[in-house]
Amino acid sequence: MKGTRYGYLKHLGVSQSNFIFRFIGWYFLANTLFFWFLGLGYLRSILSSTSLYATTFADFSNPMGKALVLSFSLINYCSYMMLLAFLPALLIGSIALLAPFKRLVFPTSICIASISVICLLVDSHIYSMFKFHLNTTLVAFLWNPQWRDVFDFSPHELLLMMLTIVLVFVLECSMAWVVWNKIIVAQRFNIGKTIAVIWLGGALYSYFLLLLTVSNNNNLLSLQTPTLPLFNQLLAHAIPIKNAEDLLRRYSEQHFSQPLFPNDPMHYPLHPMQCQAPEKPYNIILIMVDSLRADSLQPAYMPNMAKFAAISSQFENHLSGGNATQPGLFSLFYSLPSSYWTATLKQTIAPIFMTLLLKYGYDMKVIWASEMHTPPFDKTLFLNVKHLSLNGAPGKDIGNWDRYTTQKAIQFLTSREANKPFFLHLFYDGPHGFCTPQSYPTPFQPAIKHCSRLTLSNEDDASLYFNRYLNAVKFTDNEIGAVLKSIEKQGYLKNSIVIFTSDHGQEFNDNRQNYWGHAGNFTKAQVQVPFVIYWPGEKPNKISYLTSGYDLVPTLLKRLFACKNPTADYSIGQHLWARDERLPFVLAGSYVNMGLIEPDRLTTLETSGSINITDTKAAPLANAKPRINTIKQALGLMRRYF
Repeated sequence: MKGTRYGYLKHLGVSQSNFIFRFIGWYFLANTLFFWFLGLGYLRSILSSTSLYATTFADFSNPMGKALVLSFSLINYCSYMMLLAFLPALLIGSIALLAPFKRLVFPTSICIASISVICLLVDSHIYSMFKFHLNTTLVAFLWNPQWRDVFDFSPHELLLMMLTIVLVFVLECSMAWVVWNKIIVAQRFNIGKTIAVIWLGGALYSYFLLLLTVSNNNNLLSLQTPTLPLFNQLLAHAIPIKNAEDLLRRYSEQHFSQPLFPNDPMHYPLHPMQCQAPEKPYNIILIMVDSLRADSLQPAYMPNMAKFAAISSQFENHLSGGNATQPGLFSLFYSLPSSYWTATLKQTIAPIFMTLLLKYGYDMKVIWASEMHTPPFDKTLFLNVKHLSLNGAPGKDIGNWDRYTTQKAIQFLTSREANKPFFLHLFYDGPHGFCTPQSYPTPFQPAIKHCSRLTLSNEDDASLYFNRYLNAVKFTDNEIGAVLKSIEKQGYLKNSIVIFTSDHGQEFNDNRQNYWGHAGNFTKAQVQVPFVIYWPGEKPNKISYLTSGYDLVPTLLKRLFACKNPTADYSIGQHLWARDERLPFVLAGSYVNMGLIEPDRLTTLETSGSINITDTKAAPLANAKPRINTIKQALGLMRRYF
């Protein structure tokens, strides 16, 4: 057969080398079909994102805009997955240049292609589970002597993986045989150049459209790129600027995108709750302020709240479970990592804490200054709670929003019946909207008159923005002071638990890494928040050991409702006053990734698959290695309730 085939090609004027390269081209083109099919999960994630057509920086929700976004999504997906499929061909082509022989190129192509397909299979599965990609750290785990302990594979899973590997190899062998014997004869399918031109056109269209949007501070298209494996890492080499990969990461992974997390069937709680209604139930008053830094709670900035903290338990080293509103609130109410957000939303699962309040007859009153349907907190945190004001306070003035919140809270406290316990939740917005017009006193000066945050750099004076922020903090404290005064006047301190905290912090380039705001990293500037809890009969004290937002629900369920379940049945937290047996890290979420906060480092599991390790001030740690046991524990927590 060999002699016949090569003799026929020689008769046609086709060299053996050309024949080998035709095989390589057509074989990896056929593999592109595998890549398109196996990568459909990535495309589905892109197209189902809530930020597909609109973000904080851009709105392409009109028909023309949607057409542009969809064309980019589809063309970029097809051209990029084709590029991934052909990357192994570069290695095979190099081998063929030196030794253009079938006995070498044919089996090598099959082996390399099989490995690439298996890697894509593994990556797509990891992404569907955790929403980040396969990375060198996870691959290195396989070489760990205790790799079985790291991955916890069952015998059935190991067998299934082995069968999958065998199936991939058989399919690749079959496809190689078809390409060699049926396709690459010279007179058939002479369209290789046409396909290459079409691919190049699609790749250039995606490339320049993406660069155009990023250069105009538009992150709409760049939010899609971390969904595709290795995209940002490869694209960075094609952008002729310094620190291109960091630029892409900030535009694509830290600019307020909201991808769908896994939606596997949840088991929350792991076992039926064994709780009981208290004979004399305490009221629960939860007061929160959006974007409130931990260091805001001091007499100079928040005199009313600082005075109240002096008669309460104050947790001085308290971290939120997120660096943004959605993960911060989710971790507080559900006592779970924000990676469970999509599952609870899609499966209509309410927080156990809120479910028990309703079960035991609490009156529920939720008063927010801001709206609560984007993200849909009405369908998650407050599922089954009636009479929600979804749009928040009326009007556009944020100062009036907070005044409205106070007014409604005092109205509720002074007009309700005393024979039924209640849950009152207030959510103020002043510090979060500190850059909006301030219709209240501004004692902290100098303060920036008009915010211009998109152009901020390390050279900008952070104090101008920080003072404007403090003016909002001081104003909101005045509003909270009026509520606290009403609570005391009505006698609620005798029978009410009063909790004060925030969903996340707010950074003003504290660490000189050019981070401003929140949702950018997991430093204390963005995740450390005040936490104060007043419990009737408890002596005031200050707690210095590390606690987190996950700890509130276990504390209330055990002390208030005498729940007998192990805490792990419904929470990854601990009782607030339990100092021992705490995890060596806090698992915190963002809109797009998860972070492991340890005493000496921060580890971020990026959507793109990168594992970013920094010191506690977000400065990169050279040659830092991921801690296998820590990451294993974190991944376990992210999957415990599925």
